Amino acid sequence: MIGELLDKLTQRRTAKAGGFLDLAKRIAAGENVSVETADETLAATGKTPEELQAAVELCKRRMDWTRQLGTVEKLERERADLEGRIAEADGELEKAVEKRDARVAPMGARIRGIVAALASAKAARAQLRATCPDAELVAQGADLTARLAELRERAAFLRKESARIKSAETAENEAQKLGPCEKAEWWGREADRHRKAAAEAAKELPGVEKAIREAEAEQAGLFERMIAA
Repeated sequence: MIGELLDKLTQRRTAKAGGFLDLAKRIAAGENVSVETADETLAATGKTPEELQAAVELCKRRMDWTRQLGTVEKLERERADLEGRIAEADGELEKAVEKRDARVAPMGARIRGIVAALASAKAARAQLRATCPDAELVAQGADLTARLAELRERAAFLRKESARIKSAETAENEAQKLGPCEKAEWWGREADRHRKAAAEAAKELPGVEKAIREAEAEQAGLFERMIAA
């Protein structure tokens, strides 16, 4: 007797719990549930509106998780297809690279041969110039080389002197900071000295650079004569 009563009580509570869960699922799915129906279910199951809200939110999350789970098979098929296409493209690329390598290999070998030949020709040119049998041309070449060295050294010095304009500006700034005083006058004299040196160098430099270009052209012509001697 008591056993039968307990079984029926368990079935009744299970049915009520199922009704509550069914209500939560319907609301989560967007079904239009009347207030009366919801109130009756809550009263029958002893649940509160807050518990219903929590159950609805859980149902929504579970529905979303179920939707995500349902896309797994499709996504895996798509991934496998893409990976296969990538592998196919990689194979085509590998074949293309092999074809390209086979095509350019003789060209690369020829280029290396040309580079070696050019280096050898350059060395031969230097040897022809160094072994020039014409003593007069050799002497002219030595004089021209020495003159070019002097001109280049002078040009380097003049470029350095031209840069003294920055020292002049620094000296002028120092003088302005100090105002009228003996130290400021010294800075002023330094500025004048640097500016004068820079101006003189800047004036001379173009002529020296021109002389270098002319000497280099003369040297190139002389070297050709030495090689052909």
